[in-house]
Amino acid sequence: TGTNADHRYTRSLRDQREIIAGVYASLSGMSVSASGENKKLINMLASDLKKRGTSLVVSSDSDKDVQVLVNGINARLGNYGKTIFVHSSEHHAHGKDSDLVEFVNASKKGRTAAVFFWGVNPAYNYFDQMGVKEAIERIPLRVSFASSADETSHLCNYIAPNNHEFESWGDELVSSNELALTQPVFQALFGSRMATETLMSLASISGSFYDFTRSVWKANFIGSNFEASWHEALKKGVLTGNFVRDRSSNSLNIGSSYQAVRNLRYGEGLQIATYFKSVGDGEMANNPFLQELPDPVTKATWDNYVMVSPKLAKARSLKSGDVVELVSREGHTVRLPALVQPGVEENTVAVALGYGRKVGGKVATGLGANAYPFGEYTHETVHYGTMTGALTKTGAHKALALTQTHHSMEGRDIVRETNWASYNRDATAGNKPKMKLSQIYPGHPQDGHQWAMAIDMNSCTGCSACIVSCNAENNVPVVGRTEVHRRREMHWLRLDRYYAGDENEPETVHMPMLCQHCENAPCENVCPVLATVHSSDGLNQQIYNRCVGTRYCANNCPYKVRRFNWFNYDHSDMHERLALNPDVSVRHRGVMEKCSFCVQRIQEGKLNAKKQRRKLADGDIKTACQTVCPSDAIVFGDLNDKTSAISQHLEDERNYTVLEEINVKPRVSYMVKVRNKTETSLS
Repeated sequence: TGTNADHRYTRSLRDQREIIAGVYASLSGMSVSASGENKKLINMLASDLKKRGTSLVVSSDSDKDVQVLVNGINARLGNYGKTIFVHSSEHHAHGKDSDLVEFVNASKKGRTAAVFFWGVNPAYNYFDQMGVKEAIERIPLRVSFASSADETSHLCNYIAPNNHEFESWGDELVSSNELALTQPVFQALFGSRMATETLMSLASISGSFYDFTRSVWKANFIGSNFEASWHEALKKGVLTGNFVRDRSSNSLNIGSSYQAVRNLRYGEGLQIATYFKSVGDGEMANNPFLQELPDPVTKATWDNYVMVSPKLAKARSLKSGDVVELVSREGHTVRLPALVQPGVEENTVAVALGYGRKVGGKVATGLGANAYPFGEYTHETVHYGTMTGALTKTGAHKALALTQTHHSMEGRDIVRETNWASYNRDATAGNKPKMKLSQIYPGHPQDGHQWAMAIDMNSCTGCSACIVSCNAENNVPVVGRTEVHRRREMHWLRLDRYYAGDENEPETVHMPMLCQHCENAPCENVCPVLATVHSSDGLNQQIYNRCVGTRYCANNCPYKVRRFNWFNYDHSDMHERLALNPDVSVRHRGVMEKCSFCVQRIQEGKLNAKKQRRKLADGDIKTACQTVCPSDAIVFGDLNDKTSAISQHLEDERNYTVLEEINVKPRVSYMVKVRNKTETSLS
């Protein structure tokens, strides 16, 4: 979110809370009490928010009073009913930190007879790990429904493994008027059963959970013509109606929350902030796709680390990879490599949660360090980001597995951008005129389908979902931490991230980069065995059976988007093989590979149209990265179809190709990024 903001300000948690309180005070006509820089920002934010017809103010702070103030700001701005709809709130989790703390304290005293763990792992992610372990071990009956071994199941008497979500029936209240129905897509692979059926058995309820779900739906949600309505709900996956009575609006004592935030106290020393990376809260830590997914900002894989600001790094003589010891005021210690990260607040260090698993599978176990004990329980809430501590340099060094180590475009216009005012005056702003280039080779025929892709830099958030989807679709191997460090990662698609401006408050941009499928492809000229050739529909094809691994093509590629298989990766595990796409060949050692525009999907789309005896329509074929993109930043189609979305993008004044001056004529183009600010300085 911060890297995509038009204005991003690096502030500590203390400053953030002061700014939130100040904005509320300004909107309420109260006097603003804040430090000089924060007061300027408060006045600017309040003034800007007042001018806008609609807005939304959010905060990730877990303090209750801070959230009350944020809601007070939204109420003052009239956002309820415009950008905030209470009746559509999600109903996923209603747990309270205070209830869990009370459970742990009661269990320590032997006041709990039995406990069932389902979808939780407190022995790993509870802030007081010694305390929760002691509490669990004091409970006589301990049952875990964990689908795979974890730290909590390791402490239980009985384990009744729950089915995976794809193996289960179930329903879920998504919002007050939406009820989702889930159904299995395959049989249980490992002989497990749904936790709901285990609970039914314990409650002496006969039948399957499918039967139980049908009976509940028939009694509560679908009355007349049940069978037809049930099958329609199965088909759509969701049932709409009024399932939850809207909550009455309770008046909050915003004044007391304002005073509470103003009176918050902070310890001395570095502030330790925690956050989530690709593995989330640690539940997905055993997924190698996610472990090898580069963090969108740091571009690091496989580990967590201690992010430090450039100012702190200079003051402490730290370099990325230097192992540091971080100790909280409560005594929790981690030893992790430092990573010097532009945009981090000077007196703050950040550590990702979800790592340091002790029981979690062959991938997750032993990676990184557990940062959950950096949380602290105050004000009936567990806070992650308020703990303070000390950082010392150990003298050891551990190289980080980074997929990008250079962060500047060195003055080249790889990413082109402009500002909103300039774009309003001139739609070609930021997009210099196309170069007039000549060539000595005859061009390729442009008959039939001609595939192309356009990527809108305004829409791309850098979320990296496209990378994982490409891995899964095209059987891209996971190579591991050591090989990534040696720059042998295999991702067919990467997300480049560039900085500009002040390293303490940098301007950031994300850019998807894949094989550009050049018309004048430099790789095709140098392959001695014609393993890389141009297809009649404009694809730069890689023929694996011909490739002898000279790697001349990779050396000649200006975009550096080709990947070489250094090893034969093991696919002997029967269950692992179930994850392979049977429509895509598995490459072997010594073979070069790269993006194919999901040629298997192109062929499937053609065959489906042929079977239906119709012409191929725009949108029939979507690449994996296009399908998964949450912001529709990727457009793919036939440029010979003048009515297609890709043709419209190519005719847009914002459209450009990267490194057009070298005349390789890419089939992948980009749209100039337009920022909502007065000037831009990306370089």
